[in-house]
Amino acid sequence: MMFLCKQKNIFFSLFLFITIFFPSQKILAIEKNKRSDSQKIILDLFRGRLDKNLFSSFVKIKKPVPYQLKNLIKEPIIKKSLIKMTTNRSSQIPELILNWGSGSPKARTFKNQEVTNFFSNLFYEIIQMGKKNQLFISLNTTDLFHGHLVFIGKKRGDLIIVFHAQEYPHDLPFTSHNSRQAVVTHKLILKGKKFGHNTISFKKRNFIWSLKENKIFNLDTDRKGPFFPLIFPTGWVKDQELKELALLGNSVQDNLLGSNLGSLNFFPNQNIPLYWSP
Repeated sequence: MMFLCKQKNIFFSLFLFITIFFPSQKILAIEKNKRSDSQKIILDLFRGRLDKNLFSSFVKIKKPVPYQLKNLIKEPIIKKSLIKMTTNRSSQIPELILNWGSGSPKARTFKNQEVTNFFSNLFYEIIQMGKKNQLFISLNTTDLFHGHLVFIGKKRGDLIIVFHAQEYPHDLPFTSHNSRQAVVTHKLILKGKKFGHNTISFKKRNFIWSLKENKIFNLDTDRKGPFFPLIFPTGWVKDQELKELALLGNSVQDNLLGSNLGSLNFFPNQNIPLYWSP
């Protein structure tokens, strides 16, 4: 029994390592002549060269991108500009919620309500996409609640958000702890839902929004698809144990696409406005 507990702790630590530490790592994977096929497809997509056959589904966002966000990608240092656009609200967020999303102790809300509404709407758009494509995705602390902001390129840069839905299945060793916390231990605050990983929804749990295209794309990470390599942190595919762990997690690694700018966290069931964690 003690061995099983230790094993679960190891798996859980590895999972945190994937979801928290890897996204903040900067990898120059999109430099010229260093791109994988999947990265090239992503870059071509955000330059307006869309091959519809490569994506499970996509949707054009009806709401126009706020001008503050359009101007953002023209700034020399985007992270500093984001800080100027936001206000520190860390002390107003319950500690349990604050640490739940990205593991960051910081929560900054946008000063402009239009920006907050636009980003919040992207989460609801993913829910609607799911319904249309028989994907059972919901907004809660075990499923969809965060997205990673990433800046791609330099001269022709784009701001994207990598969303991970179906975050904490109850039946994986490295996510069962969080599922239990949200569904049982802290259910009054976290209000999570129990679900398993052997579903189509989990297999298609990765979504990307592009500012330039103003579209959300659902990435199919099937082994035969072009986006399969994106679920492996650098070096993991060469280690069988780590490779299996990445296969189970099925998380598109945002740091393989560009420079990480922190994450957006959204907990509407807790009446907490969308916030950015740098």
